[in-house]
Formats: sequence, C-alpha cells, structure tokens
Amino acid sequence: IYKYFFPVSLILFSFTFLTSIDVLLVKHFFSPLETGYYSVAQMVGKIALFLPSALAIVIFPKSTKAYVSNECPLKFLYKSLYLAGSCCLVVVSVSFLFPEIVLKVLTGKANPVSSSLVGLFSVVMSFYALTWIVINFTIATHNLRLLLPFLLLAGLEAIAIYNCHPSLSMVVYILLFFGIVSLAMSLLVVKINSKSKV
Repeated sequence: IYKYFFPVSLILFSFTFLTSIDVLLVKHFFSPLETGYYSVAQMVGKIALFLPSALAIVIFPKSTKAYVSNECPLKFLYKSLYLAGSCCLVVVSVSFLFPEIVLKVLTGKANPVSSSLVGLFSVVMSFYALTWIVINFTIATHNLRLLLPFLLLAGLEAIAIYNCHPSLSMVVYILLFFGIVSLAMSLLVVKINSKSKV
C-alpha cells in the first residue's frame, strides 16, 4: 500500500502545485489590487479544469478493470480526452467571446484586467484538465512514471515565475507553457508504457 500511496501522493501534489503556485507568487510580487484581478481571472478560468474532472472519476475504475483483465484500457483514455476536450473548447470559446459577461455572471462585476486574462486562463486550465485525465489513467493502470517528471515540472514552473514576472499576462503565459509540456509529457509516458507492454 505504501509503495503505491507515496508516489501517487507526490504526483497529485505536483499537479496541485503546478495549478496553484502562481497565485502565491503573484501575491508576493504584485500589489493587492493586481493580485485580486489575477485571482478572479484564475478562479473563472479554472471552470475549464473542474468541469471535465468528473471524467477522471469515471475513467479510473474502467481503466483499472481493463488493465487487470489484460485488455487495452487506452480506449477509455481517448474517449475521455475527446469529451473533455469538447467541454473545454466550449468554455474557452465563451471565455474569449464574452469575458465581461462571464465575469459578471460568476463574480458580479467585471474589470479590464481580469477580462483580458480570462480567455487565456481558460486555455491554460484546459491543458491541465486534459493532463488531469491522463494522470488518473496512469495511476489507474499502475503506471507511476510521471512522478519524477512532474516533480521536476513543478519546481521549474515556480522558478520560471519567480525569475520572470514583468506582468500578469507573462505569468499566465508561463502557466500555458507548462500546461502544454505537462500534457505532452503525460501522453508520452502513456505511449512509452503501452509500447513496453506490447
């Protein structure tokens, strides 16, 4: 149990760190007003992260059952990624087309700074939403190879934001970069693992 528990806990911690450390660093380097604008935009953008999360709950037992039965569980991953991607696409489209309306509906008011960040944040969190599904799939199939890469990514993201934060938008772009890398790395680990079983 412990052999499985500790690596999984570290992977989940690394993912949480990747999607949350930016707020702490923004709070440290920017004014309270700017931090407030950033936090509002991030909160709205995280809708793209939380909406597809139910798919991760569904994919876990199905993938585990297929893995234990020596069947191919990849079909569950691909289907979940397709459904999550479609959901995220809707959120991203709405966030880019109607940022002020989205902010007013969800927070009661809109401001230019948050409005300019909401669309980009929804893109960032979409990549992390897809990554979250892949993470759950790898854990369900007892593939813990994501541990070291995610620990490394978490540290590098914090270092990148700490050393390069000329504006709030730059912080979001750093998040976007690491979101894309996280998803690519997760899929690569799945691909390598599936080939090793062939």
